[in-house]
Order: sequence, then C-alpha cells, then structure tokens
Amino acid sequence: MGDSGEKVVSAAYKGRDLDWKFVRTLSPAAGGGRDVYYVTLDEFPFDGWLDLTVQAGDRRTADRVSLAW
Repeated sequence: MGDSGEKVVSAAYKGRDLDWKFVRTLSPAAGGGRDVYYVTLDEFPFDGWLDLTVQAGDRRTADRVSLAW
C-alpha cells in the first residue's frame, strides 16, 4: 500500500481470512504517514503472500505483500 488515504478492509493468507488490527499511523504530521497493521499467522517460516483488500474513498483494490522469511 502506498497511496495516502488507503485503509485495509480485509487480509488473507493462503486463502484463509485473517484477523487484523490497525495499530497506528507513522509520522502523521509529515503528511501522508503510513498506517501500521497487525496480523497473526499460525505458521513459521512464512511462505507465500499476504493478500489485502484496501479502500481509498469509495474505491477498493487488491494488494499483495510477499512474505519471504
């Protein structure tokens, strides 16, 4: 996620929906700070992708984050 104003609305790992939590926004005073989210994964090492649905205004898009550990 890179655009200011995008918010996570869902997260999944290997096709399973994940519980996630908004933690805080980093450097909000700098204008366009990045949001930090917390998810718990049940396995280690991580392998694959974290699939996110993000919303900006009334537009939703899919985003994918590589989990290479």
